[in-house]
Amino acid sequence: MEPLLLRAHHINSAKLLFRTPKEQIIEEMRKFGYIEHSSDSFVDIVYENLQQYFKKLSNKLRLAVGGLDIICESCVKNKKGLCKPNKTEEYNIFLGAKSFGKGADIEILDKYGLEANKVYTVNEIRNTANF
Repeated sequence: MEPLLLRAHHINSAKLLFRTPKEQIIEEMRKFGYIEHSSDSFVDIVYENLQQYFKKLSNKLRLAVGGLDIICESCVKNKKGLCKPNKTEEYNIFLGAKSFGKGADIEILDKYGLEANKVYTVNEIRNTANF
């Protein structure tokens, strides 16, 4: 199986999913304009799919800087043109935390000592990011 392409700053999204009840995630997604209803498909993409992927420790990820990954491709803010995932000057707010385009990815790579375009197992990422 090919490694899942994941923007590096989405490591923090995955980490948050393991620490936060689903109802709170849904409320925060609604609050910050990512969804209108709890039944929106973006909830499943972010919460269910990402959490399930990060539960299997042998799954593989390729960390990206900028561009579109499984989360960004499905995000309503991206679809509406409110997010520019390849520009460092653009920022998004997810669950109250500012994330600055590619800069957010680089910040996370530096924080955890990870490398862009390198393949990691979920186990390696979870151990490095402590979740």
